[in-house]
Amino acid sequence: MKSKKVMSLMITAALLASYAPYAFAKSASEVKQEVKLTENVKEEKAAKISKEKAKEIAKKMLKDNFNIQVDDKKFTYNIEFRGDYMYPSSKYVWEIRWNSNTNLQNINAWVSVDADKGTVLNANVNKYEQGKQQSIASITPKEAAKLAIDFIKKVAPREYKELETTSYSPVQYRYDLVNYNFVYRRKLNGIPFEGNSIRIQVNGATGDIVGYSYTWDDNVQELAKDEIVDLKKAKEVLENNNTMDLSYRLYREKYDYYSNGASVKLMYSPNFKNGDMVDAKTGKITSYNPLNNEKPLVKDLNDKEKEEFYKKAVPFKNFEKELEKEEAEVLLRDKVKEFFGESYEIQNISYRDYSNEYDYYAGTGKVWSAYVTKKGENGYKGEGGNIEINALNGAIISLSRYYDYFQSINGDVKLTQEQAYNKAIEIIAKYYPDKIKDIRTEQTLYETKEIVNGKEIPGRNYYFNFPRVANGIVFMDNNISININAVTGEILEMHSMWNENAQFPKVNGIISEKEAKELYFNKFTPELVYTNINANKDPNETKPEVKLVYKLRAVDDYGEFANIDAFTGRYLDYEGAEINDNLEIFNGKIKGNKYEKELSILARNGILDTKDFEINKEVTKMDIIKMLVNAKGYRPYMLGEAAELKFKSSAQVGDANYKYLQMAVLYGIIDNTEGEINLDEKITREKLAEILVKALGYEKLAKAESIFALPNKDAKEVSANMKGYVAIAQGLNIMDLKDNNFRPKNNTTIVEAALAVYNSLDNLQRILY
Repeated sequence: MKSKKVMSLMITAALLASYAPYAFAKSASEVKQEVKLTENVKEEKAAKISKEKAKEIAKKMLKDNFNIQVDDKKFTYNIEFRGDYMYPSSKYVWEIRWNSNTNLQNINAWVSVDADKGTVLNANVNKYEQGKQQSIASITPKEAAKLAIDFIKKVAPREYKELETTSYSPVQYRYDLVNYNFVYRRKLNGIPFEGNSIRIQVNGATGDIVGYSYTWDDNVQELAKDEIVDLKKAKEVLENNNTMDLSYRLYREKYDYYSNGASVKLMYSPNFKNGDMVDAKTGKITSYNPLNNEKPLVKDLNDKEKEEFYKKAVPFKNFEKELEKEEAEVLLRDKVKEFFGESYEIQNISYRDYSNEYDYYAGTGKVWSAYVTKKGENGYKGEGGNIEINALNGAIISLSRYYDYFQSINGDVKLTQEQAYNKAIEIIAKYYPDKIKDIRTEQTLYETKEIVNGKEIPGRNYYFNFPRVANGIVFMDNNISININAVTGEILEMHSMWNENAQFPKVNGIISEKEAKELYFNKFTPELVYTNINANKDPNETKPEVKLVYKLRAVDDYGEFANIDAFTGRYLDYEGAEINDNLEIFNGKIKGNKYEKELSILARNGILDTKDFEINKEVTKMDIIKMLVNAKGYRPYMLGEAAELKFKSSAQVGDANYKYLQMAVLYGIIDNTEGEINLDEKITREKLAEILVKALGYEKLAKAESIFALPNKDAKEVSANMKGYVAIAQGLNIMDLKDNNFRPKNNTTIVEAALAVYNSLDNLQRILY
């Protein structure tokens, strides 16, 4: 008996899982487009912090705070001197990256150092150790927040005193179930300083700090708070400057992934005409570039021009049959001659069916693509491009051509914006006549400029985007975009993003704009903040100046909220999905529970459904299947190749439960065999052990029940064919004992099931994307 126990423990102890971590990503928005034909040699020589000093500072940061000792003999590295992303012409940084790869461990580290002050601006570490990666956090947001605060106290004690640290709600990124991301805002004189913050990323599985970002303005003078407008006035100004605009948006249903991109929602989105901030002193609307008086050119066809334009509308007729490769090549060769010229040829042709894609090509259908080069050239050498045509009717879906930009910047601009607009209209009439009546022709055009070798020159390209219109409402996810070179007048890019399967809800029974505005301002309220505005008239040359302004801030952690469903009035996130309102209620129900931590982690990561959650609920087979599929990753794109279910159940083809069952089959959680499954069946604890062990891939081992011995007092109550499953579940500490009893015949509660799934996560191979 004793030898059997030892064998059981040895087998279960050998079962491991691995995980590839999510990297802490930097984000940056460049203020201007700048082309540098030479390096920043002058600025680099003038930098107070040398390259070697920057390396020394970065190494110390990694050693003291990330437990990484950089050995130049074991690490490869590269270092770059560049302009800061926010202030590229006045602030410079050293960016250093180290990499070390061995059979057992990979380390990637990135540190950026202020080239003038020597301050570490960013430090990020991505460490992968073979067999030691977890797929989900094991600490709560509150615990992670404490680690983040302790880190800040260590590396930035002066700045810590000015940080707002009362909240521990992390920013969450989709598919990243391990890391917690915290943003701590600076407060100056009790007022938040927008844009000044310290960001920390905590690995929720190990408790390690893996990301640090520091944005801070020095020598800032506090501004007087007297004689500023009050909150009520600021809200009134913002409301008067706001409209809630109706628009159609593409929405990918979680349980209807393969709808050919046809799911479209009608929603209200906020629009602030002249800026989304109120100057706290004047009480007037302002923006980040308040001195920029440049008025955009609003260009559209007049009534007569529009009438003539509409006359050119002609539907595209499909061929009798889809183009074969030889036929497509003939048609593509003609297009190459038309757009590129006689000196170009097709290098290769490829085919793809995008009918079930969820990306740029959603709903495009079947496409022939040609890679074009100059005759005699093998591969890309700066000239050539790509053409894509619809395999059903030959229409151009996409055209892009490479061109010599450096030659272009030396030429004179020969085409005005208005002339380019007229040319774009002609292009649509010629190549997309079937879409003429379904686009918005109005364009808002801004004068473009570029900086070359420190000198400002007119922009070399004109970009136009004509959105699709349905029922008089814009559908921005579909459009025709055109890029015309201002020097040569040539078409550089031409793309038709057009989902032929899209179905647009009728504009009947929707809430009013007034109601939508009330809902919006219920979730966003003005907040007095410091912010940096550009005190320079030229938006491309930044001269930061600190101002007191009122800005809208989300309440109740609704930071992800962006839109309002025009029919239901429900708040939607950026992807059009309804925001989960159940989490707060759920947290109240589990507060004080012995397993509050585990339950909250599962709920945060979408593994445990918080809707209608009851602490004493007995779980059904469908409940367990959903939890396990969510734990491994509900990935709808995998359903494209899923087989129809052979067994009978209450789930109907196409509904959410049916798709969960298909995913469960793909993951090996259940078998796709003839028979019937009762999805409402209550699951006993020994049955739960069977399901979990099968999901972990240890079923063959579990069936060798003769090698297992159960230590629990009620071992005799375990069904003979369940002995191996229960032994493994206990050996891996997936399911617990109570008074040394397993209680095999008891129905499983939602808390017990959730805890068992949580304990299985290290052994479940999660599909991350």
